[in-house]
Amino acid sequence: LQVVDTVMSDKEAKIKAEAEAKQRIKESIAKRKEEARKKKEEEERIAAEKAAQEEEEKNRIAQEKKRKREEELKRQKEEREAAEAAEAKAKEEERAKAEEDAKIQAEKIKKHKEEIQKQKQEEEDRLRKEKEDADAQKQGASLSMKEKIAKRKQLVAEQEEQKRLEREEKKRQELEEIEKAKERHRQKIEANREEAKKKKEEEEKQKKEEQERETAERKKIAAEKQQKRKEELERKKAEKERKEKEQRQKEAIELAEKEKARKEAQEKRREELLKQKQEEEERERKLREEMEEKRKKMEEEQKIAMKKHMEEVRARQEEEKDLEEEEKQKLEAERAAEFEALQARRKQEMEQVIKAEEERRKKAEEKIKLLGHKAPVNRCGLFTVFGEEPGLEIWVLGDQQISKIAKKKHGLRGLIGESHGTFHVERAYVILHTSFSQGFYHYRLHSWVGPECSDDMKEQLKERMSELETGLMMDDLETVTHEFKDEESDEFRAYFDKPIEYVESVTLKSTTGPNYLDKSLYRIKGRNLVRCKRVEPRPESLNSGDVFVLEDSFGIYQFNGKKSNKMERGKALDFGVQLRIERNARVRVHIVDEGNPQCEHESNKFWAALLLDRDENGEFILPDGHEKSGAIGATPTGLEVPIASPEEAGDDVEFEKQYISTWKMFEVRPVSIPEDRMPSEDIEVKLNQVEISDKGPNIDQLNDWLAIVLDCDTEIFVWYGNFSSQKARKIAREKAKELSSESQRDPCTVVTKVRQQTETYMFKEKFIGSWGEYADFDFTEDHIRGNIANLKQEEINIDCMYHPEKYANASEDRALPPPNKDPNVESSLDIYLVTEHDKIELQESEYGIFYTGNCYLMLYEMKFGVDHTGNDKSRHIVYFWQGWHASREDKGLSALLAGDVAKRLRFSQVVRVIQNKEPDHFLSHFDSGMTVCLGKRPDDKVDPYSGKRLYHIRGSNSLNVHACETIPKTCNLNSSDAFVLINEAKVFIWHGIGSNQAEKDCASIIATKSGGEIYELEEGDEGEAFWEILGGTGDYVNGEHFKKGDVSGILFECTNIIGVFKVYRLEEYSQQDLLSRNCIILDGGYKIFVWVGSDSNDKCQSMTIETAKKYKDFENEDTPKRSNINISIVKAGEESLEFQGFFHTWDAKSASESRDTYQSKINALRASHTLASPLPTRRRK
Repeated sequence: LQVVDTVMSDKEAKIKAEAEAKQRIKESIAKRKEEARKKKEEEERIAAEKAAQEEEEKNRIAQEKKRKREEELKRQKEEREAAEAAEAKAKEEERAKAEEDAKIQAEKIKKHKEEIQKQKQEEEDRLRKEKEDADAQKQGASLSMKEKIAKRKQLVAEQEEQKRLEREEKKRQELEEIEKAKERHRQKIEANREEAKKKKEEEEKQKKEEQERETAERKKIAAEKQQKRKEELERKKAEKERKEKEQRQKEAIELAEKEKARKEAQEKRREELLKQKQEEEERERKLREEMEEKRKKMEEEQKIAMKKHMEEVRARQEEEKDLEEEEKQKLEAERAAEFEALQARRKQEMEQVIKAEEERRKKAEEKIKLLGHKAPVNRCGLFTVFGEEPGLEIWVLGDQQISKIAKKKHGLRGLIGESHGTFHVERAYVILHTSFSQGFYHYRLHSWVGPECSDDMKEQLKERMSELETGLMMDDLETVTHEFKDEESDEFRAYFDKPIEYVESVTLKSTTGPNYLDKSLYRIKGRNLVRCKRVEPRPESLNSGDVFVLEDSFGIYQFNGKKSNKMERGKALDFGVQLRIERNARVRVHIVDEGNPQCEHESNKFWAALLLDRDENGEFILPDGHEKSGAIGATPTGLEVPIASPEEAGDDVEFEKQYISTWKMFEVRPVSIPEDRMPSEDIEVKLNQVEISDKGPNIDQLNDWLAIVLDCDTEIFVWYGNFSSQKARKIAREKAKELSSESQRDPCTVVTKVRQQTETYMFKEKFIGSWGEYADFDFTEDHIRGNIANLKQEEINIDCMYHPEKYANASEDRALPPPNKDPNVESSLDIYLVTEHDKIELQESEYGIFYTGNCYLMLYEMKFGVDHTGNDKSRHIVYFWQGWHASREDKGLSALLAGDVAKRLRFSQVVRVIQNKEPDHFLSHFDSGMTVCLGKRPDDKVDPYSGKRLYHIRGSNSLNVHACETIPKTCNLNSSDAFVLINEAKVFIWHGIGSNQAEKDCASIIATKSGGEIYELEEGDEGEAFWEILGGTGDYVNGEHFKKGDVSGILFECTNIIGVFKVYRLEEYSQQDLLSRNCIILDGGYKIFVWVGSDSNDKCQSMTIETAKKYKDFENEDTPKRSNINISIVKAGEESLEFQGFFHTWDAKSASESRDTYQSKINALRASHTLASPLPTRRRK
């Protein structure tokens, strides 16, 4: 090893020396390169200076040539101007000469005309003389003489004709001479022009040749310079290459000598190392042999030790197992002891609760005995319902009556309606606070008396408090206090989130005669940005393409034109409801659809209110020719007049742009706001016009210190901020008065004063943004106005969509679901049909048969005997089942009946069940399966298995499988389910390829109940008779995925109706979950469907598609990435058969009705008596 170390150290020293030598060579080469670089830079600098000098000389020569060229051009220009002047002079002389020739020719023509005139005169004299001679000889002449005269006349005529021809020939020759003279003059001018043109071309050619000579000369000089420079550079390059070559040769010789010496040393070193290597290999071989012997010996020792260790481990494991068993038994004993202690503690707590309840009952019975009552009265006096739910209830006293006030305000702040935390100084109130703890309700009773309350009302308050105390006698009434204005207790004030607000009394001025509102007619028009515009209340303002709202003292009327769009009708409905709220709900809203016979009565009211005035009694003043009806309050008929066509209404989008473009907005703003932010009349203000966006003014343009004037064509609003000064308000009023007095104003223009926090709907709808009071759609922005609009958008948790159980909130108070039917527990079941005003008990043979047009009430009782005190321990579950097509009245009545039944039962639970979303514990009550039939239950004999019917059976097991009737068409078949087709006496059982055994068994049960001849068919083996009943073969749901069976999807409801985008997972879903204002994500396993509602906004649609993409691409440790599936977009009303196959029956009628949100809103408002219900159409003979 020492020898090897020595050799290695020598080797390292040599390598180090070689490295140093190489480093020195590199430094030498780098130094030479640096010198060469500096030399090159110096040469380049010299060359650059020389080039700069040459360039300067070149520029000097070019400037000299340019100067000479400019002088030459100037000289040529002077010569050209002289030539042009001479040419112009020659042309002028030629023109003068031509004029002189023309003058001479004109004189010749004049002389010629005079000669011709003279000859003509001579000829006439001669003829007159001959005529006189002939007349003189006429008397004595004979017949031969007449012939001579005739011949003479003919000869004269021929002579005259010959003279005329001679004159014309002479005239023609003279004209030809004139034309020839003109032609000669023109040819001369043309020759002069051609000569000038040739001269100009020669000058331009000469100029061009001169430029070409100069260019060629410059190029020649540049080429000579470039050639010289090139030769100089080549010479320098050759000299540089020669020197570099010599240097390289010299370096190569040195390197060759060094390399030769290195190789000799390396060869010598290699021989030495080879010899050392052979010696080392011999030593290593001997060492390996020794190590192999030692290894074998150690392996034998390790085997013996491992065997011994394994025996020890086994023994230790057995001991640990015994210890674990002992620990487990001990732990189980401790848990059993803890459980027994817990049970004992719970028993003790229950005994204490029972004891407290018995003491409370004794105290209540003593109170009853003292008052002389035989039994407690829980519903007493004017109080009908109270203390049933935890919370605060407030009643305001009136004329021997009470009214429960709402928790929140509606309408104008402080003027219309009352709410919790608002008290009128002239009234008295009863306040009941209810809380629930330890299984009992606890009550606190208060009264509040205003300082201006009358003595009669105070007496009524004592009676009402006494009634309520009597009604709560059997319950835990903790405190009874009396509160007064500004003296309320802390406990009383703690009930309200905000400070208590007092409403002062208002004294109204007296008026004489009827105090009727002026008629107001509003036009609602638009498509994306629907607006309300005030128009003149007359028939000429109406048209069939828009919606109009008419307001008077007796009602609010919405007139829907035949061609008005859905957005206009929805906006008008919201507008009419808000007008009603602002009128303190004293009138109703009447809907009038143009051309609809069902709205005949409402239409008569509308036209009468529009065209007629009213007298002092509120009766219509009829025009001449109309007979007055004997009935009081009768509505005149026959007043309807033709209105403008939809085409005359104009385009909705153009109206939006044109209407908003006419708006103007002015603000009266303080010059500066005080530092203490206290209003003052000393603050200087100024009037400015404010710019408005193309969508209207923004709510952010208002603040407490401003006074605003908003000019909206036929409406001018003056808005006062809370901190605006009287000076600013006066300026705003004057500006509004100036605007209203303009000559081009419409006669129906009105000026409305608005104060901050008491804004009217008409003012608010002109702005973009959230007012924070009304919940109203803003069709230009994708949010809803109201307090919820302040919510912030959060990122959608995709992991929660896949695994909702990971994010479920644990709660001890969460109600457990009702249990399934237990055959080991004694129970009873009663089912009732909900009718118009009551419920009808059904026979047991009808159990499990439901109709989509009805609602049902089902009472399930589990009998557990009695407790130790003799009380019944039975538990009751009250189900109310609601069909898809059931009326709103039936649905409401079913809920009320279920609640009423539950109140009279002990230990009861109410469960609402919706068609096609039945839970397992509901379906468990029907052993032979549940059947849902189309339509309403017939009044006579019920036979759901007669006629022509098609039942769709779906379910994953014998518990949840059930049948739903659908339209007997081929398109309603589904390969994943079973179907039963009934056609009078023939019954076909159709088994889809993917149907399971539970579905097949349920289909057999239904077919057996029908009592007809049964034919079982497998998919693909159908006969002509089967297809003929369904209307022939066609497309149905038979994709590969459906043929595998057990088709189930996961449905997510996507909505931004509250202002932010939310996604909700629905564990049970049906077709009724497809709401038109929302979007849906349906995960079918092999494909993801995105259903787009017809009324959903663009933001909801885009965010739903984005969420579907994230859902598809999501990947984490619990969820693998799904890369082989596609996303399919489905529009409402265009659902494919593949999409419909994920739902248990598809109802086209329900799909169309669910898309009409306007009609749904009308039905809801009519149910709340906000809208007037239409009267039935009169039958005419």
